[in-house]
Amino acid sequence: MNIILLDPAELTDNRVILRDRRADHIRSVLGAACGDTLRIGIINGPMGTSRVVSITADAVELETSHTGPAPPRPDTDLILALPRPIMLKRIFSQAATLGVGRIFLINASRVEKSFFSASLLHRENYYPLLLHGLEQAVDTMVPEVMMHHGVNRRCGWWLIPGRSPRCRPSFPRPSGNGPSLPSAPKAAGWIMKSKNSRPWALPLLPWVRAFFELTRPSPPCSPN
Repeated sequence: MNIILLDPAELTDNRVILRDRRADHIRSVLGAACGDTLRIGIINGPMGTSRVVSITADAVELETSHTGPAPPRPDTDLILALPRPIMLKRIFSQAATLGVGRIFLINASRVEKSFFSASLLHRENYYPLLLHGLEQAVDTMVPEVMMHHGVNRRCGWWLIPGRSPRCRPSFPRPSGNGPSLPSAPKAAGWIMKSKNSRPWALPLLPWVRAFFELTRPSPPCSPN
């Protein structure tokens, strides 16, 4: 946990009392004492600092200051053929850490129907995983998660480099200039179903490589 994330509803006169894992982290990992300054962020809002007002065995009270601007929302979207829930749990955290603005979970021929009824897809279950990823990345902008049970075959061309869309996709285009990165559970390709034609495949390896190239940190500049 590299930043303490706070929900705006938790704040009262710029003060907050924590009694959950964040309080445990402040006591046990950071070893903070009264008067210490900690880095905090308001969920979907600005970052700032907080002063430890009091620490007890079951609670930590902070006085916060967060007057700066909110960080920009990432332009990159992740379009994901819905994987097994055990894998999706890791993807939620990792995608938030790497920095994506929206996560689209869609259907494909290799996606089992039961995956869409998994309890993990309830917001109260996946939302904490997104926050965990943001805590590692020192960010406050929570990725939006959207679910779609299919994509029209012609609209699929929109996902392939160099292709012009022939119709409006069933999900919105990116709000900025960032790419949309398709991914799927099977490394061999993404097999999509259309209503009036045979399944079609979308090769993924170039996109997977591009994703990690885009999100790889730049090497530090060497001094002259």
